[in-house]
Amino acid sequence: MKVRALAGAVLAISLSGVLGAAQVAPVSPVSPVSPVAPVSPVSPVAPVSPVSPVSTVSTVSPVSPVSPLGSVAPVGPAWPNNPGLLEQRATRTKHIARTFPVNGREVRLDGRAMELRVEPTDGDQATIEVDLEYWSRSEEWMDLVDEEFDIEVNERSRVIEISGGRMPDRNESWWRRVFGGNREISWSMDVVLRVPADTALRLENRYGNIEVDGISGDLEIDNASGEVTVSNAGNTTIANSYGPIDVDEIDGELHVRGSSAELRVNGVRGNADVETSYAELIVDNIEGQLRAVASSGTVRVNNVSGFAEVTNSYAPVEVHDVAELRLGSSSSEVTVTGVRGPASVTTSYASMVVENVQGVLEVENPSGSVTVSDIEADVTVRNSYAPVRVSGIAGDLAVDSSSSAVTARDIAGDVEISTSYAGTDVQQVGGAIRIRNQSGRVTVAGLFGAALTAEHSIETSYANIDVEWPDSTPLAFDAKCTYGRIRSDFEGRLEEQSSSSRRFTSDASGGGRMTIVATNGSITLERS
Repeated sequence: MKVRALAGAVLAISLSGVLGAAQVAPVSPVSPVSPVAPVSPVSPVAPVSPVSPVSTVSTVSPVSPVSPLGSVAPVGPAWPNNPGLLEQRATRTKHIARTFPVNGREVRLDGRAMELRVEPTDGDQATIEVDLEYWSRSEEWMDLVDEEFDIEVNERSRVIEISGGRMPDRNESWWRRVFGGNREISWSMDVVLRVPADTALRLENRYGNIEVDGISGDLEIDNASGEVTVSNAGNTTIANSYGPIDVDEIDGELHVRGSSAELRVNGVRGNADVETSYAELIVDNIEGQLRAVASSGTVRVNNVSGFAEVTNSYAPVEVHDVAELRLGSSSSEVTVTGVRGPASVTTSYASMVVENVQGVLEVENPSGSVTVSDIEADVTVRNSYAPVRVSGIAGDLAVDSSSSAVTARDIAGDVEISTSYAGTDVQQVGGAIRIRNQSGRVTVAGLFGAALTAEHSIETSYANIDVEWPDSTPLAFDAKCTYGRIRSDFEGRLEEQSSSSRRFTSDASGGGRMTIVATNGSITLERS
């Protein structure tokens, strides 16, 4: 009996529930959860600058032996610039001078370690003067320098070769076999070369500074380690490392290759091709084309009359006032202002600012923000994981982005934007609008001109769409949303397509037309 009664009670409850369900409205389905935005990748680490090699101009003296316990170690020999620690031996000097006719021939100077200065002279005679200061613990070696050290001038039909300047070395120890030098010597060599201004020069040196001024002939410098300064010269080619390069007023072509060398160029009346690494690169006033390549060093370029190609990584880049520009960089903050033609600008993992471009602009910046303004032609932007801000565009705008908020203001032409996981805000547009967003709010307002009769398309998901349209202009629209509402200041037909889907349409003529789709979001149409 108890079992039967319990079963009847269960049956009554079940039937009651079924009957009640017929009278109660169905529950609205739950909106799906918005997907999570992907995480921005981490910026790569900049490489470490290599260490400058040690100059072999002055070799190191032997280390003093360690004294036994209980006694004081004697002081080891030191450099001549520590006279209080030197044995009482004075340095010696030697002066050499040579004069020779140039007769339009190229002059080549091959030096090992010297401080070299080149100056112009009147007439056709060239001179070279060498001042040598040297020291050694070996009186015998110093006597050899007095006897053997010299400069050779070898005159050929088209070339004059100047060589020598090597110190005598009779030490056959392992140190000489390995390093080519003697641990017990020190010297410095100052060389002044005077040639006719139009002489073609080829200068080679190691571990010293080179200064050239007022030579209009073709100039080639190859220096292993030291400072190079060139001014008021003709066609110039420079290779240097581990020391600054300073170039002023070149009347011709310029080619520079530096390594771990700060490079500054000002004034080239021709094309310039310059390259360095792990140091600053500054280029001003190029009347021809420019190619500037750097790595892990700040780059600044200003006033280029021709096409400029700039490359860098792991350090900021600034470019101002160029005719045309192609800038390729990585992990570099970029600033560009004033391009008189088209421009292509690329970087990554850092901010980008581009202003005042008169031609077509293309920019790309993965994992970095983009700010673009005052462009007199079409603009294309590609980026990710950082905001995009665009304003003052005289042409069309195209943005292809992901996980990036996009803001566009004052666009004269058409606008096409694709992004995700962030908002899109578009105002003051004079052309057709096409926006595709995912998991991001869309706001459109302030349309004018051709935009008021154009066809527009806006869609997003897991977010709302807000549109303002001028009150005086008709608007035909087809607005659809799921799991949201449609609120409109315009008259139209509202359809409940399902419990979670709504459609609001209008066939007004004489104005623009807009298709709006909000999946898992609401739509607002307002008059302005």
